[in-house]
Amino acid sequence: MTNRAVFACVVASVLMSGVRSADAGAVFVETFDIQNEWSNASNPTGRWSYLEGSNPLPPVAWWQSSLGGWSAAQPGWARSENGNNRLPFWFKSNGTETFPRDFIAGDVVLHTTDSSNGVGQGLGAVEWRAPFRGVVNVQGAVWMGRDIGRSNAWRLYVNGNLVRSGSIASGDPYSRANPFRLVDGAGPGGLTNLPIGCGGTVRLEFERTSSAGDFVGVSLSGEWGSVICEGDINADGIVNTADLVAFLAEFGQTGGGLCADFNNDSQVNTSDLAAFLGRFGSTCP
Repeated sequence: MTNRAVFACVVASVLMSGVRSADAGAVFVETFDIQNEWSNASNPTGRWSYLEGSNPLPPVAWWQSSLGGWSAAQPGWARSENGNNRLPFWFKSNGTETFPRDFIAGDVVLHTTDSSNGVGQGLGAVEWRAPFRGVVNVQGAVWMGRDIGRSNAWRLYVNGNLVRSGSIASGDPYSRANPFRLVDGAGPGGLTNLPIGCGGTVRLEFERTSSAGDFVGVSLSGEWGSVICEGDINADGIVNTADLVAFLAEFGQTGGGLCADFNNDSQVNTSDLAAFLGRFGSTCP
C-alpha cells in the first residue's frame, strides 16, 4: 500500500472513530541531571542542549585563553574563546579560576550574555528533551557565581510553558550553600507530574538585568515518567487530530527517537498505524 493510500485510510478511520475511555498507564521512571550528564564532547548530547537562544553552541577548548581568568584550559560551549561573541558561555568548572567566585570544580556554570561580549547571540539556556510522552518532576537551583554588583533573571519552561521565574543579584541571600530553589520561584502549583510531550523540553534560561552579564551557578535535575498512552504524542491528554498530524509526519521513517514508534522497533509503519487507530479519540491518564 502506498503512503497516500495509508494516509487516506488513517483519515477515514479517524472520521469514524468515537471517544473512548482512558487506559491505565504504566510508568517507567528515569532520572536526568545536568551535572552528572555533562558533556564537553557533544552538543546536543541526545538529551541535553547548551544554547544561545534556540541554537546549540559550538565547543571551545580554552575560554578566554588570551583574556585570562583560568590557569589551565577551561573547555565549554561558546561562539568563540576571546571574541566579542564569546557570551553566553556554558561550562563545567575545572576549578582553576584565578578570580574570586562562589562555585567549585564540578559545578555547572553559565556566564550570561550582554551587548558587548555577546554580539549577535541569544539568551543562555539549557534544555533537556523527553524521549517519549510522559510526566516530569523537576528540581534544581541557581545562584550568582560572584558578588560584583550584577544580576540575572531566570525562567523555567516545561513543554514550552513558563512554570517558574525569579531573579538573583549581588547582595541577595542566595549562594552556593543556600541557592535559589527553582520550586520557590514565581509560578502556579508545584514542579511534579508536569505533562511533557514526546520531544518536549525542560528549558532553563537566563537574562542579565544589569549592564553586563555574569556567572550563574546552575543545578537542574529530575525524574521522567514514560506514561503508556499510545497515540498521545503531544501529551495534551487526548489522542486527536494534532497527534494525527505528528504521526503522519513520521510515517515511513526509520531510526531511533521517533515519537510515533509505539512498539520501539525503530520504524513507523503499519503496526504503529494500527495502534494509533485503536487509540484515536481516547483520553489518557
